[in-house]
Amino acid sequence: MCNIFTLTLNPAIDLNIMLHGELSKGRVNRADKSFKIAGGKGINVASYLSDLGLRNIAVTGFLGMGNAQCFKEHFVNKGLLDHFIYFHGYTRENIKIVEEKYSMTTDINLESSYIDMPSLQQLKDLIDSTIYKNDYYIFSGSVPDWLDSSIYFELGKFIKEKNKKIIIDTSGIPLKMALKLPPFAIKPNLDEFYELYGSTLNFNGILKNIGTLIDSGIEYVLLSMGAEGAILADKNAMVKVTGKLSHLVS
Repeated sequence: MCNIFTLTLNPAIDLNIMLHGELSKGRVNRADKSFKIAGGKGINVASYLSDLGLRNIAVTGFLGMGNAQCFKEHFVNKGLLDHFIYFHGYTRENIKIVEEKYSMTTDINLESSYIDMPSLQQLKDLIDSTIYKNDYYIFSGSVPDWLDSSIYFELGKFIKEKNKKIIIDTSGIPLKMALKLPPFAIKPNLDEFYELYGSTLNFNGILKNIGTLIDSGIEYVLLSMGAEGAILADKNAMVKVTGKLSHLVS
């Protein structure tokens, strides 16, 4: 079985506040219930893979010791190997206000805590010391403002030199820089794809640019398009999937 290592540089605890009715701005609102969930894209990916029955999945990144219990319990419940770097302080807590009657969610996202450079070196040392154990590295989620946008590229370059496969799921400048590796696979959504190639692309333009990515050395491109489905591409074909249906597009 292939061992998988996921990296979440910008984790968060999601405080979900459930309202039966409509949110009244500037007034007192009574919540029906609330609960906290350990969040962050890389952690979510690892959890989903665990639910599919995969094992030997490691998670890492930075977590504050002040509110880490929520994450630790989640890792135990999902059977994930905890390799996070813990710092003195608190992981950010985001707020999600859910108006159940209208199926509407309002997100309030907070900034992440600053982590000092020794902690960043700890992460690099961890990847170096465990490189022989893992086959796939999944870098997922945003890069906090205090970190250089080249972090995924820098870590990925070292990992690729060890003949390991890297999957990138991020956006903006970190994604643009990581494409230079090139990674084994990427999973942009449509907005992130438009950010790379322009929002005026038609469907044929999308396919053309996916082909360019494949030609650059990326083995798999998965473009998620919301209600429009997704496109999965490799050097042999491009397939559009909508619900349970799929058809060859190139």
